[in-house]
Order: sequence, then structure tokens, then C-alpha cells
Amino acid sequence: MLVTFWGVRGSYPIARPDNVRYGGNSTCIEIQSPGEEPLIMDGGSGIRVLGANLLGSAFGTGSGRANILIGHTHWDHILGYPFFGPLYQKGNRFTFYSAGQSEADLPLILAGQHQELHFPVPFTELRAEMVFERISPGESFSVGSYRIRSVQLNHPGITLGYRIEHEGATLVIFTDTARIMAVQQGAGMAEAVAREGLEAFQQRFRESIVGAVTGADLLVHDSHFLEDEIAGKEHWGHSTPLDALALARDGGVRRLMLFHHAPEHSDEVVDRKLAYTREAAQGSGVQVSAAREGMAVEISGRTSC
Repeated sequence: MLVTFWGVRGSYPIARPDNVRYGGNSTCIEIQSPGEEPLIMDGGSGIRVLGANLLGSAFGTGSGRANILIGHTHWDHILGYPFFGPLYQKGNRFTFYSAGQSEADLPLILAGQHQELHFPVPFTELRAEMVFERISPGESFSVGSYRIRSVQLNHPGITLGYRIEHEGATLVIFTDTARIMAVQQGAGMAEAVAREGLEAFQQRFRESIVGAVTGADLLVHDSHFLEDEIAGKEHWGHSTPLDALALARDGGVRRLMLFHHAPEHSDEVVDRKLAYTREAAQGSGVQVSAAREGMAVEISGRTSC
């Protein structure tokens, strides 16, 4: 699997001189394997750049096919779809996999961005064929030869992480998730806590996410906050680099990719975040990197870059 990062920021896109190296687009990841249709995770502003790249292939002539995994539908993760060129090309076909939200399916959420008060181009102007598959947290399914399992994350609404396996290589993507010991805020969690008790629920949740990452060649994980920033903001639904490292260690992950960088963080701050996480990882067997736009990582059971 070739994993390419087209957007690595959370919350909102940025364009500042001190963010040139890591990039300012919000989240979008492309997964490619020989003989497989492209697999795309998230449609933040980075998907516009990916779309321009795809238009130089079969997608430019209306014969492209791709599959899109939706983590959740907060704006920083979907705002790029109206600017995704291949969606305007008749003949292209995209299959979206999403849990939607409790009150709305994905088509309604995406169409909402095209309401005339927000955007001048109607949703009906998207000429590509769009197929919407609703999935549930914990569901396993296949896309081509990819074997995919979803897991619910600790974030407002219904938010999914994905474990993606292909020919012996395993990629896990957790874009938005918070400390379960501090806050429980995913859909259905309050009811589960009331039913099971807080401590039992926290243990079960932790076991579920450790199980999802166990043995992964690459874990792409939310590292939005620095360690001294998160106090009082746990309910924002994000993690720190050391939270991500702890999960990688518990799951025997080979490589950890820090992701969903806060837009307030300059290149220098991300460098510092990477440095102290690498120091903390010494002796753990976990190799730590920080995602940047344009980075491509090849995983094939043994991770390389």
C-alpha cells in the first residue's frame, strides 16, 4: 500500500509562511495498491489537490473509479468535496462508506454544503455517479481486495477510525479521538456508561481501540494538542502525541504518524512535537514521524518511506 498525505491539518485550513513545510490543508489521505481502485480517507481541503492530480488520469475522461471512507462529517473533514474536480466529470464513479450521523445520512450532509446560501454550485451539478453505503461502528467489509474494519472513536457524534488490510500490510487511521479516561462523547456512549458503569466502559473502549491497532505497520493518529495545551479542552475530541504513542506501544505498532496538526502550530512547533515524541518512543520499537503534505509512505508488512 502506498499512503499519500494530501492534507494533514485539523479544524480549518491555513496559509502562513511558518507552515510551508508541513502544509496547511485539512485532512485527506489516499491509499493506492496495484490493481485496486484508489481508496480515499476524508475530504478536507486537501482533496482538492488530490482531485487535480486525479484529473490527469482516467478521472479526467470520465472513466475513474474510487472509494471514499468517511471518518466523520465535521466541516474540516468534508469542506473539500465541492472543490473535488472528479466529482464534476460525468462517468466517474465514487462509492462513499459512512456511518452518517444519528440525525442525517451522508447525502443530506454533503448536499447541505451546496445550499445557495453557502455555495453557488448546486449539488445536482456533480455529474459523477455517487453510491452511498451506510456502515456501523465495528463493521467489517471488503472494498476490492482491501479488508476494512471500522471502530468508533471518542469524538462528538458518530466518528469512525479504520483498520485497512491488504496483502499482509495493515494501516490504521484514527483522525479524531479523545482520552477516554477524561471524557466520553461519542454517540451512544452516555447510554453505555449508564448501563455498564464508567470504569467497565472505559476498559472496554480501550480494549476495542488497542485491538484495532494491534500489529499495524502504520498508525496515523490524531495528535492535535501539545501536552500543555489539552487541559480543559479534552471535550474538543482530540489527543496529544504521547496519547498516540501510548496506543501504538500497547498495540505493538511498527510506525506512528502524527496527524491532524493544530492550525495554530507552526512548522517549528510540529518539529518540537515530533522530537519529544521520538525521545519518548526510544526503546519501544515504535518509529515516529509527523505527516506533511505530499509525503508518501509505502507499507508492505515492513514499513519504509
